Amino acid sequence: MADSASKGGADGPADHRPRAIVWFDRLVRGLALLAGVVLVLLVLLTVADVVMRYAFNAPIFGAQDMSQLALIVVVFLSMAHCGRKGGHVAVDLFVQALGRRAAARIDAAVSLAGAGVLFTLAWRSVVSGGRASLFGSASNLLVIPFEPFYYVIAFGAALYGLVLVGQAVAALAPGGGR
Repeated sequence: MADSASKGGADGPADHRPRAIVWFDRLVRGLALLAGVVLVLLVLLTVADVVMRYAFNAPIFGAQDMSQLALIVVVFLSMAHCGRKGGHVAVDLFVQALGRRAAARIDAAVSLAGAGVLFTLAWRSVVSGGRASLFGSASNLLVIPFEPFYYVIAFGAALYGLVLVGQAVAALAPGGGR
């Protein structure tokens, strides 16, 4: 029988991370789970559409619209969690030859540059979302408004930008880096 300490329960060991970090991790994990649910639904929609198209010559009306917009949700709600867990591909062929401090500085610089790109994407997505609302931009067949999806992009990009800023700070902290 497992004790409550191994599960991190109420009597388990305390999490010594700052409360904001714990809540942030819960948020990005929850959003990644939501993205996973949307991905499963997307797979089911795709399978149903293929079966209907080839077996009955009756494709699902608007399946392409739903698939394209669902992919936005899947990608942008899961990016921050993937980055937080180190799931992205990293190539460091030349950095290995440098010392720990130089490697940490390069990691921090790359993370901050990526955060800058993501914060710019978030800002431009909010602006574009407002324009999409103003001009009534929507998908072709189902006329699903694009505006909320611009905000999903903005939110996901901003969260991942925060993850990258945190990684840069951690790389530059004493004992941080590799």
